[in-house]
Amino acid sequence: MGWIGPKMPAVSQVGVLPADAADALRRAYAFLRRTENRLQMVGERQTHRLPEAAADLTRLARALGFRGAEAAAACAAELEGHRQRIRTIFAALFAVDGTQRLLDLFQRNAPQLLAQPTTRGLVEQLAGQFARAIEASPDGERALNNLDRFIRGVGSRSFYYALLLDRPELVARLAALFAASEYLSGYLATHPRLIEPIFSDPTVLLLPRAALRAALARLRVDQAAQGGGEASEGDLDALRLFHHRELVNIGLLDLADKITATEAETGLTELAEVCVEAGLDVATRELTRRGPAPAAAAAAGEFLVVAMGKLASRELTYGSDLDVIFLYDAPGADDVGMLEAQEHYARLAQKLIWVLQTRTSEGACYQIDARLRPSGNQG
Repeated sequence: MGWIGPKMPAVSQVGVLPADAADALRRAYAFLRRTENRLQMVGERQTHRLPEAAADLTRLARALGFRGAEAAAACAAELEGHRQRIRTIFAALFAVDGTQRLLDLFQRNAPQLLAQPTTRGLVEQLAGQFARAIEASPDGERALNNLDRFIRGVGSRSFYYALLLDRPELVARLAALFAASEYLSGYLATHPRLIEPIFSDPTVLLLPRAALRAALARLRVDQAAQGGGEASEGDLDALRLFHHRELVNIGLLDLADKITATEAETGLTELAEVCVEAGLDVATRELTRRGPAPAAAAAAGEFLVVAMGKLASRELTYGSDLDVIFLYDAPGADDVGMLEAQEHYARLAQKLIWVLQTRTSEGACYQIDARLRPSGNQG
C-alpha cells in the first residue's frame, strides 16, 4: 500500500475514488506506517507483526500517542477501524470490475485462451474465483500485480489453470500469497510447476534434515529417469527444483504464522546446508569424472566449507547470499604434493560455486560470497 500516501490527491482528482475514500486511505496509510516504524524501533529488527504480550502492546500504543490505562485497547480499535475502511473501499472497487480486470490480464498475457471456446470458459471461471479471493485478501493491488506476473509466467499453458479449477482451495491460498510476498510470488511466476507439489499437503510443516535429503534424492531419481542430457544437468535441475520448492514451502508456513520467525530462519539455514552438501557431492563427482584426484588429496586430504555470517549464526533470510570460506589439508604431502592438492581443492571450490550459482532452465540456487577468505577476491 505504499502508493497510497503520495498519490491519494491525484487518485481523487481523476475520479478513481471519492474524496472521502481517498482521505480515509491517506489517514490509514499514515497510521500504518507510523505503527510499522514503532514496531521496528524495538530491537531494530524488520518486522510487521504486532506483539502478543499485553505489556508490549501497551508500549506500542503509548509510542503511537495513546495514553491512559486503556491505551492498548484504544490503539487496537483505531487499527481495526482503519482495516475495516480499507477493506470496504477495496471491496467496492473489485465489486465493480474485479472479474473484468482479471479477464483483461488474461487478454494481455494469454489471448489464445480467450480466443478458443474450449478454454475461454475455464478462464472466465478462474477469473471470477480469483476476483473474489483478491477482494478478501489484505492487499488487493499487490495481489493483482503478482497475479499479473503469474499469468505472464504461465502464459497459455492451460494445464495450470485447469489444476486451479480442480483445486479451488488453491486459488484462495495463491491470492493470499500474492497479496503478502513479492519475493515468493516471483518464484511461482517463474516456476509454476511448483504449485502442485507445494500445495499438495498444507499440513506438512518444516522437514527435518533427513527428510530434506530424502526429498532431494527422490527428485534426483526423477530427473535422471527423464533423461535427455548429462547426469550433471539432471543433478543441477533437481537441486534447483528442491531449493525452490522448500523455500516457498517455508515462506508459506511463515506467512500463515504456522512457524515463528526463528523457525523460518532455521528452516532456511537447514535448506542451505543440505543444498551445499549436495552441491559439494555433485562438484566432487564432476572433478572425478575429468580425472583422478592427486595422491596427496586422495589419500588423507580434507576439504571444508565453513559457514560465515548469517549462515553460520543460523539466521538466514529469504534471498540471502551464502558467506563461506574454504579450508583444505593434505597431511603428509611434500611440497609438490601440497601444490597439487592446492590446485585440486581450488578447482573443487570453483566447481561448487558453479554448481550452486549457475542459472539453468530451473533457475539458480544461491549466490556464494567467498570474499571473506584471507586474500579476498584474489584467493
